[in-house]
Order: sequence, then C-alpha cells, then structure tokens
Amino acid sequence: MKRTYSKRTKLTSAKTYKDYLTERKKLIDKGYYLHDAMSETSFNEFYNLVREARRTGEIKSSAWQYLMSKERYISYKQAKVFAIAASEMEGKKVTRQQALKFDKDKINELGKYIAATKATGLYGGDYE
Repeated sequence: MKRTYSKRTKLTSAKTYKDYLTERKKLIDKGYYLHDAMSETSFNEFYNLVREARRTGEIKSSAWQYLMSKERYISYKQAKVFAIAASEMEGKKVTRQQALKFDKDKINELGKYIAATKATGLYGGDYE
C-alpha cells in the first residue's frame, strides 16, 4: 500500500491591506464595535512589527490574530468584565460575545457603573 501526501501549503503567508479591510468589514457586519481603520502605511508598519515580534517569540498568537484582536474596541478579557457588569446592571444574562459588540457610549456607562459599585457589587467588586 502506497502512502500519498497532500501538497504542503504555506500557512503563514503575509496579509495585505486589502485582507485587512475585508476582515474589518466582516467584523462590522457581525456587529462588533471597532477602532477607526488604519491607513495603508500604518497597517504595513504595524503588521510588519507584529510579524517580527511573533518570530522572536514576544507574542504567542499569529501576527494576523494579534492585529485583528487589537481592532476591537475592547479586548476579550475586558468583554468578560463588561458582561458581568451589564448582567448585574440590567438584571438579565449578557454574554461575552454580546459585550464585544457594545459601542463606546455603552462601555462608558458600564465603566461608571463599575466604578460606583466596585466595592459592593454582586460579585464582591471583583471586576479586574
């Protein structure tokens, strides 16, 4: 029995500014609140910097994953905190995925709520 192998493809190909804009559009279509889009020159500078950091081991995720995670207005860990605060404030379950879609005004409102109830909140003020 002869063993066959599929052709190996390069998985770590560099992304382009066009890929960046396409991915941003997908995130916006899903309802995520994002930072303002980078210009092409700033994208290239930042992406190359992150790729080099990945090669040297400073970051563990791929350069593209890291860059796209920085596009969201709040991080995944911050979304957890805001989901807890929103659940407590509104009295209904708010998931982390829903929290990632909060806009700037909602985040500011939740930030004020967390600051006001940090010591006495439902979760003992453990919002960090």
